[in-house]
Amino acid sequence: MLFESEQLTSRLHQLFNEVKRYFLLEKRYLSLHLVEALTELIAAIALWAVVILIGSCALLFGGIALSVWLGHLLDSTLAGFLIVTAAQLLLVVLVYTQRKKWIVEPTARFLFKLFLDDRTDVADTDRQSLKEQP
Repeated sequence: MLFESEQLTSRLHQLFNEVKRYFLLEKRYLSLHLVEALTELIAAIALWAVVILIGSCALLFGGIALSVWLGHLLDSTLAGFLIVTAAQLLLVVLVYTQRKKWIVEPTARFLFKLFLDDRTDVADTDRQSLKEQP
């Protein structure tokens, strides 16, 4: 009887150590997954910052060049600048009205895929394996 009690205690101690090890490994896996996702997010933000900066410069200098060219065609530099300014304001209004479709939804999809897609696949796999069991 004493021997069985010691065996049971030993097995419970082993089980506790294995469960503790499992949770420590799971914590480490989640932290590594978070670091990977944050790295991708920061890289995407940096890329878009550079693209927006270069695009803004191109739009600025292209707008100035177009304004000067239109000014020469119309014999009025002011008219050239006003036309380009009006076109850029229309572009701003267009982007603002379409912000959900062009900015919000793609950003939400990107973040969902980045942070939640892997876990969804695991959950779907677990559900699939549960359905297959008799």
